[in-house]
Amino acid sequence: MPWGMSEERFVEQLVTQWPRVLKQHGLPENIALDSVGLDTVGDGRYAVTSGTGPLRDKNGNPVVITVSP
Repeated sequence: MPWGMSEERFVEQLVTQWPRVLKQHGLPENIALDSVGLDTVGDGRYAVTSGTGPLRDKNGNPVVITVSP
């Protein structure tokens, strides 16, 4: 989580942003947030993983989600 952010606020932001992230990247809306992982790639930036690798968008790019304190 970003420095100084509560876990509750972190989860709230993820849950709120997830449907928009899926739509933005052209991914199916039925990918559940609790079925993917997050790897830190910068302060407040997380690469979304699925299985053993990155979740990729319709163009093959890794999906990244940003959470701000």
